[in-house]
Amino acid sequence: MLRVGLAYEVLACLSVALLEAFITDFSHPIVRLSLIALFIMIFPVAVPARPRIRIGTTLLSYLTLPAAIYIARAFGKPLDHVVFVLLPTLTATIAALMVSWIVHGMNVQLQRARTLGAYELVKKLGEGGMGEVWLGKHRMLARPAAIKLVSRERVGMNKDVALLRFEREAQATSLLRSPHTVELYDFGVSDDGVFYYVMVLLLGADLQSTVEE
Repeated sequence: MLRVGLAYEVLACLSVALLEAFITDFSHPIVRLSLIALFIMIFPVAVPARPRIRIGTTLLSYLTLPAAIYIARAFGKPLDHVVFVLLPTLTATIAALMVSWIVHGMNVQLQRARTLGAYELVKKLGEGGMGEVWLGKHRMLARPAAIKLVSRERVGMNKDVALLRFEREAQATSLLRSPHTVELYDFGVSDDGVFYYVMVLLLGADLQSTVEE
């Protein structure tokens, strides 16, 4: 369905661009915005996609305008001042990319706030240099848990190395049997590349509060 929506965006922009290129009078230096800018601005909100896919689709949608102008020129259409429509539409395209980036970030945060593996994130308990700790609730079990989220960007290494290190640390932690260590329930990687540990939830004061007291 996503591919259909993105393909429709490009085809719609191409159709509109061709129509404009043949019927618009470009003989005067008048600043104007192509109607494809409307599609380019609306579709990132109506059809959210990952940044890489959205950037490619938006650029293809914009390129339909110069392509249509080139076709119209091949048919003898005088296009002396097309720059006055190309530049404003390019500005709108850049703005659309910024909007799509914001929308994608909001969708990721919303998805992460709802579920992470078999757990639902309830509220943030704290945040540190390596990530965040959330109160989580299993979708089937009644017990609460502490879920630590570690972003790969904060780790500062490439994906494969970070994943291998993350798995080793999680496996080593799960083997600990001391009453003074935290029990590890689960671990994994979210769809947006965030590592997470699911641990037993310990109630009481944290270390920072104890030190300050």
